[in-house]
This record gives sequence, structure tokens and C-alpha cells, in this order.
Amino acid sequence: MSLHLFGFMVHLVYTVMLNYYVYEIYSRHVDGERKNFYVFILAASMIYTWIYDVIQLCKTGPLDYLSDPWNYVDFFYIYGSLGNCVV
Repeated sequence: MSLHLFGFMVHLVYTVMLNYYVYEIYSRHVDGERKNFYVFILAASMIYTWIYDVIQLCKTGPLDYLSDPWNYVDFFYIYGSLGNCVV
């Protein structure tokens, strides 16, 4: 249960920081160091999720991993979030 609670907390941090990032960047027009800090926090919170997904892929194998439709949801969530940090 502690692993799931930790995963939940990581997703919660990402969601809160994403909302705060959007507020700061688009409402208050913050640039520079603060913007980079928010992007760093967003990317760092997705690293755990990415590692967890890679471990799941290695444990189950590519065929079993790709046969589960929820893994496609995870894939778009993880790589969409990391792509958001790059842009």
C-alpha cells in the first residue's frame, strides 16, 4: 500500500504544480528562473512515473505490456507530460 500511496502523492504533486504553473505563467506572466523551477518540478515528478512504467514493461515483457490498454493511457500521460516540460 505504501508504494501506491507514494505514487498517488507524486501524481498529486504533478497535478498541483501543473495548475500552479499555468496560473503563474499565463495569468501573472512569470518568466526566467521561476518558470524554469516550475518546469524542473514538473519533470522531476514525472521521472518516478516513467521509471515505474519502464520497470513494469521489463517485468511483464513487451507483448503483455502492449496487450493492456491502460498502458497506452500511461504512455500518453507520461510522454505527454514530459513533452509539456520540453516545450
